[in-house]
Amino acid sequence: AVQFLSGTLINVEENLYSEAEKRQGGWRGWKQFLVKEHEKIADGTVLITLAADNLPIDFSPGQFLTIRANDVKAPRHYTIVSSPGEKFLQIAVKQVEGGAMSTFIHNDLKQGSTLEVSPPFGNFVASANKDSVLISGGIGITTMVAFQKSLGDKVKKIIHVDQSSEKHAFLTLQQGVNCDKKFFYSKTDRRPNLESIVNEAIVVGPDTNIYICGPGTFMHDIKNMLNEKGATNVSYEAFGPQLSH
Repeated sequence: AVQFLSGTLINVEENLYSEAEKRQGGWRGWKQFLVKEHEKIADGTVLITLAADNLPIDFSPGQFLTIRANDVKAPRHYTIVSSPGEKFLQIAVKQVEGGAMSTFIHNDLKQGSTLEVSPPFGNFVASANKDSVLISGGIGITTMVAFQKSLGDKVKKIIHVDQSSEKHAFLTLQQGVNCDKKFFYSKTDRRPNLESIVNEAIVVGPDTNIYICGPGTFMHDIKNMLNEKGATNVSYEAFGPQLSH
C-alpha cells in the first residue's frame, strides 16, 4: 500500500512538472532569472521584476513563484503580481522582521542580480463566472492584485486592511479600479471589527465570489462570519505565517 501511494504521488508530481514545462515560456526545476527592476512601492514593500529569455510566460493568476538565493538557506514563495503573457514576472516582497529572504531582497538584492526561480504553481485561482469581492490584509494584497487584473469588471468591490496608506502596497492601482472600494487603516481609523468588513462585502450579494488573503486568523474569522450571513462562495488561502501586522 505504501509503495502504491508513493508511486501515485510521484506520478502526480511528475505531471505537475511536465505541465509547467509545457506552458508558454515554461521550464522545469530551477532557472536563473535576472533582476530587471527593484522598486520600492510602499513603506516596507518592494516590487521585483524578473526576466530570463525574453519570451511570454504563461501561468494562472494567483499562482506563486518559489525563489532561491545563495545567501538564504530556505526558499520562499511569492505570488506573481504581473499578468500572464508578459515577458517578465513580478513579485512584491514585504520586509518581515527576522525574515531572512525578505531582508536579503530588501537590503542586498540589486538590479542586475540573479535569483533562482521555480515555475509558477498553486491552486488558489479566481473564477470569472460571477461578480467578485476581493478582501485582503497587509501583503495578502498581492493575490488580490493578481485577481483584480485577471477579473476586470467582474470585480465589484475591493476591501483592504493595512496599517496606513503609506504601508498600502498597490494603493494607486486599487484606487484606479472602477468599482466600490473600502480601505481600513489601523493607525488612523483603528483596526476595523470583522463585522464592518463582512458587511461591506455581503452588500454586493450573498451569491458573489468572495476571495480573501491575509493573516490566518483574519481570513478564518471573516470566512466564518460571511458564511453565517449567507455567503456561499468564499475562498481563501494563507501562503505564509507573517502576511501582515
